[in-house]
Parts: sequence; structure tokens; C-alpha cells
Amino acid sequence: MRVYHTKDFTRVAALPRRGPVDHAALQAKWTEKLGRKNDRCKCATFGRMCCNQIRPIQAQALEEISTQGGLLGPIGVGHGKSLVDLLAAFALPGVKKAVLLLPPQLKVQMLEFDIPYYGEHWIMPNLASSEWHHPSRPNLYVVGYSELSSKKGTDLLMRIKPDLIIADEAHALRKPSAVRTSRFYGLMAHLPQTKFIAMSGTLVSKSFMDWAPMAKQALKEGSPAPLFHPDMELWAKALDPSDEQIEPGVLEQFCEPGMPVGLGYGVHVISTPGVVSSGDAASCNSSLVVEAVYPLMPPECKAAIKDLERTWTRPDGEELMWQFDYLRALDTLSLGFYFRWKWVHNEPLDLRTEWLDSRADWHKEVRQKLKHPRPHLDSPGLLNDAAKRFFRRDGTEQEDEKPKWKAETWERWQEVKDKCHPLPEAVWLSGALCDEALAWANSTVGIVWTAWPCFGQRVVSSSRGSVQYLGAGDDAAREVTRLSGRESVVLSSRAHGTGRNLQQFSRNLLCSVPGNGTEFEQILGRTHRQGQLADEVTVQVWQHSGRYRETFDKAETLANYIQEAMGTNQRLASVAQYLNFASPIKGTK
Repeated sequence: MRVYHTKDFTRVAALPRRGPVDHAALQAKWTEKLGRKNDRCKCATFGRMCCNQIRPIQAQALEEISTQGGLLGPIGVGHGKSLVDLLAAFALPGVKKAVLLLPPQLKVQMLEFDIPYYGEHWIMPNLASSEWHHPSRPNLYVVGYSELSSKKGTDLLMRIKPDLIIADEAHALRKPSAVRTSRFYGLMAHLPQTKFIAMSGTLVSKSFMDWAPMAKQALKEGSPAPLFHPDMELWAKALDPSDEQIEPGVLEQFCEPGMPVGLGYGVHVISTPGVVSSGDAASCNSSLVVEAVYPLMPPECKAAIKDLERTWTRPDGEELMWQFDYLRALDTLSLGFYFRWKWVHNEPLDLRTEWLDSRADWHKEVRQKLKHPRPHLDSPGLLNDAAKRFFRRDGTEQEDEKPKWKAETWERWQEVKDKCHPLPEAVWLSGALCDEALAWANSTVGIVWTAWPCFGQRVVSSSRGSVQYLGAGDDAAREVTRLSGRESVVLSSRAHGTGRNLQQFSRNLLCSVPGNGTEFEQILGRTHRQGQLADEVTVQVWQHSGRYRETFDKAETLANYIQEAMGTNQRLASVAQYLNFASPIKGTK
């Protein structure tokens, strides 16, 4: 099998190439058009450098938006996408309503910090949530991606009917099985005139299919990827890193002699009008050192991991059925604990078994159904409602108009789901690694990163107030924006590993190792970014377990793929200096 000539290939091959870009002229143009003179600005109060200068990549992005009617922006972490988010609606004539999609944990930062900060020197759009409106400016709706996944979000975009949608951290729309992704593209099919902008430093994670649908939505006939879905999938089989890659066929026409097909095609993509890549432009002048550290694995954890790998059984005796649960157990045991159900009401054993079995069967059926989502059938909650309408038939006339679903496992799950009320409980085998993290935080000033709230909370509980833990929620988001960088802090990598400006810190300890290039790049970019004043940013990565070593190697491999596919420098691939890694490949960069 190989990639062959199609109408889509002919169209992509014939797309014009972008010539040299006069960044200075574009900076002057957009500063004059959208800049605001303010000799008494309050930029310093935000703990950042003054924002009166537009960066070359920001000016180029606005220019491409204005000339191409959309944007695919593989723009690296730390290159200032937030300002583009806020100015994009001005770059397109006729935009009256724009929607800015971003991770929900960044909504508070955008509304309460970024907009006031950039408003010191730039014209800002009207906020739809504000009572103050300037009649000549577009209205901006700031929406978290999670709102697209909620029941209320079923027709959110249809109710707003925006002229423009800006997707910041657009990798949130990569996963086709996710509710927000399927719902977004389903709604966009009903909004053909709506323009689209997709930006992220990690648009691609491990597949061509991560970004090809976004390119189609943003650039239409100008997309450097196929528009026909079967062609997208065929190209993916040739370009994605896999043991089952097919022959690239006609894709070799994008390559110079001896050039890998992924690299050659990547060059073609980033030189396409409407695609703006930060390329090898540095977002930070500081060096970056990624160092492997090997804390002592507690013997009880080592024994539990060995048993888990051999039998797929947790220390409490529960045999795991799903790979997700198995990998989670490996991750948590590498830190000293595991999760189990806590039966707070002492339910009988046979009832517990029935509850667990019926719950697993229902979840499995829902996962299978979501592989083929439909309107009002594209989330677990909506599927539950559809099954309820089928079996109970007691809804209102309006509800009866919605689809029904004859789920095979719903009735059994309904019979038992309210008879048990277990809670997830962290069971600690050892707190030695928490002590190790606390010792690091007390001996230096930096960020301790963890994916697990119970780990962060245990570290803090032992600190006697010397260190705080900030997890999810709006209050924590506000606290993060107030961090001075003079005291260590423990942060949730899931809540704060994306989009935060934490350049006041230069030292990091990763107690939890992200398993893909996207997450790793995002975390590195919190401190290794524009505005970092230290000569060197250090990131120490725990490598004391086989699971963590495997996870890091996977992240590095995917970082190299991302860089080749999108032409956007990834810190793990081309910036970081490696120290103390066991693999001979490490330490050579």
C-alpha cells in the first residue's frame, strides 16, 4: 500500500509557497493599527515585562489571519499566543462576535490577568460577560473547552453564532473520540461561514490526524492536508511513526533527495500561506538542563510493582482488568501509594461485586457508543438520558422528541448504582518519596510538579506551612498568578502545566513524568519562556522506576516527531541539555 495521486494531492502540491517575511514592517503595521500609547502603564504590577512591543511571530500571525481568513498556528510555548487571541477579531473585517476557546483552568487567568495586562498597550475587544461595550469593537466570548462537553454546551456555539472561533491550546481538539471534539466539528458543520483559528505549540502529538481536521476547518481549500477524510487517513499511515508505515508514494515529491518524507512534507506545510510556525525561533534565551535523578525506591513499593507486573493485582488483592487502571497503578506505586475503593457504608461483599461488575459493563458500553457520536448522543451524560427515555418513557413531550437508546447494560446498572457509595481512597505504602520532594523544596526555591493531588497534599502536610500546594479550581488559579518566585510551591501538573506564566521560577522537580511530548513541552514552557531572567532553567526528572524511565523515553520520541511534523522546536528534541540519564542517547545532545 502507498499514497497515490488524488485530486486532494494535486490541490496540496499546487498551493502557493510563502516568500520571505518582512517582520519589521508587519510589527510596525499592527502596532500602528491596534497599539495604544500609554506612558503611564501599569505593566510592572503584573510581574511581567512591558507589553508595548509586538513580537515578530505575533505580527505575522495577525497578517496571515487578515489575508487568509483563518490560521493554523503551530506556535511554540512561550511565543505570546495570548495577545494573538485577543487581537485576532480585529484582524478579520466584519467580525462582530468571536469565541475564544481555551483550557478551563486558564479562563480566570485570561479574564482577570491577561486582558487587563495587554489592555495597557493594545486595543481590547468587548467582553461578552461585561456590561461595558465599545460600539466599534467585536464582542469576545471566553469559553472553556469543558463547557463544550457539558449538557448545556450541546448547542452553545449555535446560540452564540460567532463570526470567528479562536482555539488556543488547540491540541484540546485533537482526540476525535472526545465529546468536545465531536461536538465542535458537528456544530461547525452548521456554521459554514464561521472563520477558525487553531494555535498550539503542540498541535500534533503522535499522528497526522491530530491536526489535519483543524487545517481543513481553518484554511478550507488552502489546507496543506487533504480535505477528504479517507485521504487524511492514508497520508497518516505514511507519515505517522509506526511499525506499520506504508510507502509514502507521491508524498516523496515534497522532499529533497535523501530527505525523510516527514521532514520534507513538514517544510511544505509550514511554508503554506495561512500556516505560521515559530520554527526554531527561541522563546527563551536561557539554557535548559533536564537532569535525571534517582531517589531511592522504597522496598515495599518495589515489591508491589513487581507483583503488579507479574499478576496485574494491586496490593489490596484486586485484579485489574483494564490497561488504564494497570498503568495508573504503576504510576502511583512509583510514588508510594495506590487507589482503592473505600466502602464507607460497609456494603456486603456480594453487593460490592455486583456494583463493580455492572459499573464496568455500563462504562464499556458507553465507550463503544461514543466511538460513533450523534447529536444529543455525544457524552456519557446524554447517553444516560437517552437510555432513560427508552426504558422509562416518562419524559416530557419535548424530551420525547430527543433520541432514545436501548442500552443493554443500563437497567442492570440502574438497579444497583445507588445501593453502594464507595469513595476512592489513597493507600500509602511509604511516604519516603514525599519526604524526598519536601527536602528538595526546602533546599532550593522552585516548583515541585505532581499529577496526583494526594501526593502534593501529603508533601505540604509534612512541611508545617513552609510550602503550599495549588491544585484545581479558580481560587488556585488566582493564587498561581500571585506567586512571587521567592518560595517553593507544589503545583498540579494537570491544573497548571499548560498556559501558566511562571518565569519567576527557574528550578523544577518533576515527581510525575508526563507520558507524551505535548504535556512535557507544556510543563517545560512554564518556566523556560520569554521573560525568564535566569541564565539557566533546570528541570529534574524522577527516573527511579521502570515505568517512569519508559514514560520519559516515550515523551522524547514523540517530541522529535512533533518537531519534524510541524517545524516547531520542541525543548526535549533540540533545546534541552541532558544530564545523568541511563540511556546512552541521553547526555549527547
